Formats: sequence, structure tokens, C-alpha cells
Amino acid sequence: MKKELQQSLDVIKKMELEEQKRLKEIREEKERKEKEVAEKQRLEKEKKQREEKEKLEKEKAEKDKLEKERIEKEKQEHQLKLKQEAPKISIQNSSITPKHATPIKGEGEQSDKIVSKQAWEEASTYLEIVNKIKTELKPKMLQNVEVSNELMKCKMKINRTVGQLTRSQSQLIRLAKSLNEIFNGAKEKSLEFHQVVMYLAAKKIIKQAETEVSVKNDTAYPLAILCVHLGTKHPEFWHVLLGRFMKKCIFIIPCYLVKPKAESLQVYQERLGFKKNETEIQYGERMCGIVALYAAVVQTDAIPNSYGIQHGWSWMARILNMKPRKLTPLLILTFLEIAGNKLLQQYGEQGKKLVHLIIEKSIPMMPASSVASTTKLKLFLEDTVFKQGTIPAHPSRVLLNE
Repeated sequence: MKKELQQSLDVIKKMELEEQKRLKEIREEKERKEKEVAEKQRLEKEKKQREEKEKLEKEKAEKDKLEKERIEKEKQEHQLKLKQEAPKISIQNSSITPKHATPIKGEGEQSDKIVSKQAWEEASTYLEIVNKIKTELKPKMLQNVEVSNELMKCKMKINRTVGQLTRSQSQLIRLAKSLNEIFNGAKEKSLEFHQVVMYLAAKKIIKQAETEVSVKNDTAYPLAILCVHLGTKHPEFWHVLLGRFMKKCIFIIPCYLVKPKAESLQVYQERLGFKKNETEIQYGERMCGIVALYAAVVQTDAIPNSYGIQHGWSWMARILNMKPRKLTPLLILTFLEIAGNKLLQQYGEQGKKLVHLIIEKSIPMMPASSVASTTKLKLFLEDTVFKQGTIPAHPSRVLLNE
């Protein structure tokens, strides 16, 4: 009896074990199938995502291609238009003022000027804008303590941002974005606040040209791209920037001041923009720093530029149609070193004719006091255009991909 009971228990236990095994196998099979379904769904999802990504990339590539073709077409049409509209250059072999640059009577401290009428009218617009900001808008805002503090914060950010600029492409993009945010924030406050902030930025940029570009002119290129970026995002910035250009360097107009016989050298130099105790050499270097930045701006084509090389051509046409002064050859040399490659690339045979005019007409008219810089200009043109057929692009024109 006892033996039979044990056998019955063993049978029951065996059945339980078999049932557990069966249930385990069912569970494992279910889990396996669930995993297979999940894996299949995952693979299908990844495939769908991959196909979607490839589709988007293909669409983007096609869109970029079409956009690139459109930009290239517009660029070619623009270049053709510039060539057709290029100002004619006519050098006058005469001791009197060339016909395109006539004396203009100024007011107050600004006495007689040698400048073309059109150039002075354009410059007056820009100079009036910066003068209004400096004498009216800025003082008005400084009277409000809260607004004054906000302006000071913006000024510090601007100075710090511009001061960090290098040839690094990634850094330039970051700094340009930072300045754009400052400008946008200023615009949200008020139009007047925005104008003063743009003025502070332009002031810092020109200061950078006076101090850094004047020492190492290849630093003009990243600074110029920054200017063009801000001018593209905020078109009104061009008026303020050009106003600061022309206020700090009359040769950007271009314009020469006439020294009356009764006027002292000190007063005349003050009107020219000499700093206290500044020598002629130091003044010339500082002016060339500003001209170098201006040249870098007009030749910039790495990004869309509404103030392009056509303005550089106009500047060259105007300065060559004026009787040269002591600083003239250095100004022309500086401009050509920075923007000469783009100028010749854009205007082709017309550009080469311009170089021949400089060699054959302008250089013989240069004053004896500028013999050193005149020789440099002549050698530069002989070593580039006459020997190489062009002015090579400055190695620093391209930003570093870092």
C-alpha cells in the first residue's frame, strides 16, 4: 500500500514537471516570436528612417544644386552688368585739378575740399547719419540711467566679440551670430537704441582697422566678412559703417583737403584727422589700415554682398581722377594689395587698362615727397600684373577651416 502510494506520488510529480516544462517551452516560444516581431519592426523602422533620410538628403542636394545654379547665374548677370556700368577713368595730364574732382566750399572748420560732386553728395548722407547719432541720439539715451547701462553692456559685448576675431571660419560664424543677436535685441528695444548700438559696433570695427589692420593688413579679411554679414542682416548698418569709414578717413570718400596759406599746419592736420602727437608716418599707416578694411569689404564674395567690388571700382576711378597727394600712392597700393585680385577678375581688360593708366599717367604725376611709396606701387604692379598677368589673391583671403 505504501509502495503504491509512493508510485502515485512519483507519477504526479513527473506529470507536474512535464507540465512545467511544457509551459516553459510555450513561454520561451512566445518570447522568441515576440522578439522576432520586435526585431522585424525595428529593422523596418530603421529602413523607413534610412529611406526617409536618403530622400531628404536627395531633395536637399537637388535644392542646393538649384540654389547654387541660381546664385551663379545671378552672379554672372551681376558681373556682366558691373562691366557694362563700370565708370570710365580719364587721367588728366595737367597741373590743375582734374575735371572730375572740383573744389567744394565747406562750412565752419571744413574749408575747401577736392572731391567729385557725386562722391561728396554720397558721403554727406552717411556723415549726417553718424553725426546725428553721435550728437543727438546717443547723448539723449545717456541721460536715462537704465538705458545708459544697457548701452554700456552692449558696448562691452561688442568690443569683446570683435576683439576675439581671427581667421577661423567656425569662430567667425559664432561671433557673427553673437553680434546679430545683439543687434536684434537692440531693435526690439527701439529704433533709436538699434541705431546707437550699430554706431558702437561700427566705431569698434573702424578702431580695429586703425590698430590691428594697419599693422597686419591681412587681418582685414575676417573683419570685412563680419561687416558684410551684419550689413546683410541689417541693411541700415551699411549707412552707419560707411559714415564711420568716411569720418575717420576722408580718403574713403575719396577727398583731399586744401590747406589755406593762413592756416597753421596743426589746424590743417586736425582737419585731416591727425591724432595728438601723431607723426605723418603713423597717420599714413592708420589711414591705410582703414583703406585696407574698406578694400576687403568691397572684394568680399564668400557671402552675399550688397556693397561689392563695383564700389571699389568707383573709388579707384575717383581717386585716379584727382591730382595725387603725398599719401595717394600708398592708398592705391594698399587697396590693390587687398582687392586687386577681385578687381582684375571682375573687370578683366578694363582692369588691366586701369593698371596701365596708373603706370603711365598717375605715377608720373605723383609728388616728389612720395617717391618711396610711389616706387613700391610701381614695383608691385610690375611684379604682379606685368609679370604674372594678374594680381594674385592674398593668401589670407580664404578663412581657415577650423
